[in-house]
Parts: sequence; structure tokens; C-alpha cells
Amino acid sequence: MQSVGSAGLGSMAEINDQSGGLVLFPWTLVPSFVPMLFGLHAFGGVGVDPLISLQIGVGLLFLVFFIWMALGQVSRREPAGYIATIMIALGFFLFFKGQDFGLFKLAMFAQPVITLLLAHEFFKLLTPARRRYGRVVVVVFFLCTVPSHVYYSYASLGNYGGGLSEIVGASELGVKFTPPPTSSIRPSSRT
Repeated sequence: MQSVGSAGLGSMAEINDQSGGLVLFPWTLVPSFVPMLFGLHAFGGVGVDPLISLQIGVGLLFLVFFIWMALGQVSRREPAGYIATIMIALGFFLFFKGQDFGLFKLAMFAQPVITLLLAHEFFKLLTPARRRYGRVVVVVFFLCTVPSHVYYSYASLGNYGGGLSEIVGASELGVKFTPPPTSSIRPSSRT
């Protein structure tokens, strides 16, 4: 389903969610979406085995860790923990309802919360007692996210269509819009 859905809107015409609507973000409804949440895999990109399987496994570990961090912050009455817990519950609800667009938007709004909780935990890893281990963890996480950053940077150039940029070379070509002449717009006659 991931390869079919990532091929473009034309091939998605027959993929419907549980409510019968068109699925615009099919990659939110497959396991490869989990590593996308943590920057391990680019949004909307098609993964290649065995790398994508490894990323899914690491992403699931991050998801469990994220849930543990959120519940820990709730127990300490920290506001980010409450927001993260609500987002996690909403994410599972949307996933099981097959709501691709809702999951996509939730993933976008969750990025600051995910970053906050990860930064909080990474900071604890950099305390003097855990400094050597913490540095390795932070560097490995950063290195795992580099391919996604490179993909997003290259996609932002608009050199190919689909994914993040729908119009190839839009920045170079510019946007020109010629409004229709006012005489061609006629008021509708209702009787």
C-alpha cells in the first residue's frame, strides 16, 4: 500500500478509508509512518527493505519511549506531558479510524512536543554521570535523522514533483495569474 500510495494522486483514486472518502496521505496508515514522526524517515517517502524495517523497529522503540516520557511528565505534573498524552491517545484513535488527514495534521502539530520531550531526555543524558553514553546517543540520533534532512532540503528545491513540491521548477518559473475580464463574469439568473 505504501508504494501505491506514494506514487501519486492518480494511483490513490481507488484507495478509500473506512468512511468511504479518498485517502490523500496513505503513508500515515502504514507502519513506516512511525519512524517519520521522529525524523528517522522522510514524510511520504517510500522505504526500501531492510532499511525501512530497521527504521520501523527503531521508530516503535521511540514511540514506546515517547509514551513512557509523556506518562513520566504527567506524573510530575509537567504541562508537556499532558499535551503529549492527549496527542498519543488522539493519534491511536485516528489511526484505528483510518483518518489519514487527521494523522498527518496531528503529526505536524506534534513535532514541537516530540522535540521538547526528546530534548528534555537528551539533556538528562548529558549530565556528568552519563555524559559519555549521552553524547553517543545524541550523535547516533542526529546521524539517523540526516537522510530525512537531506531529502527535505533537496525536495525544497522543487526539482521533482510529488511529495513536498507538486510543481516542478515553480520558483524558477514564477507564478502568473491573469484574472478573467469582468465582462465575461455574468450574474447567475435565478427564477
